[in-house]
Amino acid sequence: MKLRKMGIPADIAAEVALQCELRRQAATKLGEDADKMLFTRDGMEQATRAAVATWHAEKMSEANVHYIADLGCGLATEAIAFSKRALKVLGIELDPKTAAYAKNNVSRWPDADIQIADVTKIDIGKLKAEGVDALFADPARRGPRGRIANPAMWSPPLPAVYAWRTLIPNVAVKVAPGIRYSDVPADAEAIWASVDGSLVEASLWFGDLRERAGRSAIIFRGDQRHLFQVEGEGPTAPAAAAPVADGIMHWIGEVDSAVLRAGGLAQWAHSWPGAGILHDGIAYVTSETSPSPEAAKYGHFWEVQTVLPLNAKKVKKELARLGIGKLEVKKRGVQIDPAAFRKSVLKGATGDGAATLFLTRAQVNGKSKHVAIVATE
Repeated sequence: MKLRKMGIPADIAAEVALQCELRRQAATKLGEDADKMLFTRDGMEQATRAAVATWHAEKMSEANVHYIADLGCGLATEAIAFSKRALKVLGIELDPKTAAYAKNNVSRWPDADIQIADVTKIDIGKLKAEGVDALFADPARRGPRGRIANPAMWSPPLPAVYAWRTLIPNVAVKVAPGIRYSDVPADAEAIWASVDGSLVEASLWFGDLRERAGRSAIIFRGDQRHLFQVEGEGPTAPAAAAPVADGIMHWIGEVDSAVLRAGGLAQWAHSWPGAGILHDGIAYVTSETSPSPEAAKYGHFWEVQTVLPLNAKKVKKELARLGIGKLEVKKRGVQIDPAAFRKSVLKGATGDGAATLFLTRAQVNGKSKHVAIVATE
């Protein structure tokens, strides 16, 4: 309204208001850089978090690359991180508006440029001749009908990205976190990343950009960062089976989602003395022993207060006895709506205690049972 009263045209005023809103929303992902950037709504939602983009740039810098082609650069959040490491960057973006905003976003760095082009038709040989020695790609994984599961249908297709390595071996590509291990080349370093417990991406690294061929998880928690390297024969090897505990013990733990996707559940459980999963196919882990410092880097833990049959009336009664009024509900291996179950068991609750309720299956005395586990941090 203030802009309109100042005589600013309606379309410009609307865009200014939108940019202010998107900058506020982007601040949690991008930090102080958000205040200097222009955004589209889709671009802001898809932008790589600053901590992860910084890690990408570190890997590029440590591999001694100098000139990166950022293929499908979007709003240039990756290009900004590369530029901060004094790397030369060429960003390629098909959408003219997004490309214009990206050009604005990297304008502070003279060695960063944005061009409008279709990455599916890019001439990798020409890029190499121009001095590009590393490629960073983020294929589009959504179509008119939503997410595209088949990597061969992404834009550019994942097999095409793999083929670029014949000309420029240093390739990094963001992929869907649910990518099948069989779709990962044997010479790749596959890394799943999480930020404060939320899985945010998976990426594949080749050539000098990789540390080793295999699967890993990188965990960002506040200002800390931990790398979990999964032991095994390579990125295509099946995940190792975790031991199954017989019964629910004093502690219950949940491995970080990035470690789980990387196939590191069994290895993580082995780092926690006496630990085993509750049930075959269930990723909750239990132990009578408190978590080890190594296990604590990559998981979250609760002390078990009581174990009940998975029955809403019995759970409600127990929560009232414990004075629980705040409840987080987690579930694995059961067909239950957590929000609806939480509402039913907390109806009329007057307590001010907090707990986490696990609705799951467990192996107890050699039998599979549906259980409700009340636990506290």
